[in-house]
Amino acid sequence: MAKVYYLNCPKCEFRYYVGEPLVAIPNFPTQCPKCHHVFQLEESPTWTGPGTSGGLATDLRRKQS
Repeated sequence: MAKVYYLNCPKCEFRYYVGEPLVAIPNFPTQCPKCHHVFQLEESPTWTGPGTSGGLATDLRRKQS
């Protein structure tokens, strides 16, 4: 079962989640479902998912390189 990661839109602060398969894609932009702002996961003010201090996304991205 895939994990989900929560983040907040940097524009409107709406909280939503993204699935693990999308987090694993390098430089994959996400779009806020409320205001439609497009941004990188790391731009979320509350992003604490993988890639912030190592974690799954960083590991998966390294494997693809």
